Amino acid sequence: MCCYLDYEALVGAAAALARRQLVLTFPRESWWMRLGLAAVNLIERLRRRTFRVYVHPPAATVARSHGLEPTARHRGRLWEFCGLERTDAAG
Repeated sequence: MCCYLDYEALVGAAAALARRQLVLTFPRESWWMRLGLAAVNLIERLRRRTFRVYVHPPAATVARSHGLEPTARHRGRLWEFCGLERTDAAG
């Protein structure tokens, strides 16, 4: 998700296709990650590359709208993961 600007569309598509489970990994939403990724983006810009990285709000809200609920979560210093499972009968 960190390399995709429209994370809502990406998570929404993945959640809609998930039969039972979905696992998301993404940069932790913290000031030091924002600072570090801003530095990465500056370097990429100076190198005239279009690649960018992003820190997005937690994506569980998008996944919930597709019938998935968080069942596992781990926050490391830099990265975070969220495991989600389908709760509706449509999956």
